[in-house]
Amino acid sequence: MRLKNIRILLIALPLVFFCGHASAHNLWLNPDTHYPEVGETVNIGIGWGHDYPEERSDERVEEDLLREIKAMGPDGRDVRLEKESAELYRLKTDKPGAYIISAAIRVDPGMFTTTPKGRKSGSKKDVENPIQCMAYDIFAKTVVIAGGDKSNLDGQADHPLDVVPLEDPSKLKKGDSLRLKVLFRGEPASGIGLRAKYAGYDGHDRDPYAVTAETDDQGEAALEMKREGFWLILLSHTTPYPDPDVCDDYIYHSAFTFEIGHQDNSGNNR
Repeated sequence: MRLKNIRILLIALPLVFFCGHASAHNLWLNPDTHYPEVGETVNIGIGWGHDYPEERSDERVEEDLLREIKAMGPDGRDVRLEKESAELYRLKTDKPGAYIISAAIRVDPGMFTTTPKGRKSGSKKDVENPIQCMAYDIFAKTVVIAGGDKSNLDGQADHPLDVVPLEDPSKLKKGDSLRLKVLFRGEPASGIGLRAKYAGYDGHDRDPYAVTAETDDQGEAALEMKREGFWLILLSHTTPYPDPDVCDDYIYHSAFTFEIGHQDNSGNNR
């Protein structure tokens, strides 16, 4: 029954995704802290759904949702993640520096095709009388900075569409701007729209994101942090599908999460 449910969800996903980004299903990562001391174990929650509520958890995470989840340590090597459940992984930060955690949903890629009878799951070769096909893949990334050491903060996820912070988010507070670089297949990507909101933000349909920006010719953009706490950035990029006989377009959708204004037990920013 669970496998059947996740298949239905992944078939239905593009139907809401391509009706507008505000109604899209998103995947994101929820560390319980982005700034642990060296030696701490960080709980990495899996976020999935439409909204980014105060508790950073929207819809139930099915067992088969993820194709992969992995972590890279400050030295650039893979670090083991301990799976607690479909919704929770644990990361031991045994070295100072930035740990890059990334994940992707199970489809690789997913496809749906518009036909005279409506949208159907599959490529143009899988359906009768295809009109338009869209392939999609969905990624998530976050960063955990152990011991206040930002070594490897610019580490890249093994995803076609990636976001790299250009400064340490732990140094920011309300009103500051976070500078970021967007990469597509390792190269700076210009003209990419960034849509960001903090946990618990409720702008309704009129204003679904707290702040937006677009990358410049160097693939860089700055987002004003309108409040302290946990933040989610969403971005997408569409390219022609490699084989037009199979599908027409390929959309890459990614999420990056981080935290600003974090304080340790003494009340000092870490």
